[in-house]
Amino acid sequence: RVQVDYPYTAQADDELTLRKGAVIALLQRVDENWMQGKLAGKVGVFPISYVTVVEPLPLDEEDEFDDDEFEEEDTRTILVCHYKGRQRDVEIDPSLVSSPTYRGLYRVISHSLGDFDIFLNYRDRDGDLVMIADDDDTALLATEAVAKSASAQGSYVPWQLYITAADDFSVYHVDPYS
Repeated sequence: RVQVDYPYTAQADDELTLRKGAVIALLQRVDENWMQGKLAGKVGVFPISYVTVVEPLPLDEEDEFDDDEFEEEDTRTILVCHYKGRQRDVEIDPSLVSSPTYRGLYRVISHSLGDFDIFLNYRDRDGDLVMIADDDDTALLATEAVAKSASAQGSYVPWQLYITAADDFSVYHVDPYS
């Protein structure tokens, strides 16, 4: 849980508006500047600098170790997602990189974003958005990413997802269902 120290007015639909003194239930850390939480029944993100942590997120079993025993090493696998005009880093299971499945990606991304009315997309070599609708599409995504793998840095996946509203077909050059 966190307590709000400073008021904040949401700048996007996926953000929470914060009142000083409010308590937010933490869901996850989005990146170094943002957290996701639930306030008054709404799930959204908010800037970390506006709150004080009252009860931290529980540690994953992998995180429960003595810092002195290990060198600092990032073992996370991060997928960059573009969602509502903002770039989000989403931690995914490494098996979804080597053998991505539509269902696996959709489950992780929708839960992470708190939005289940979405389409997963990637950009093809021409820069057009391509909807991911099944495992064949995820296989194509992974195949096309091999050429881009040199651009992946550290723990980042060599491909990115572009998340769109499920009812917004205006982002495609052709009707995805034709």
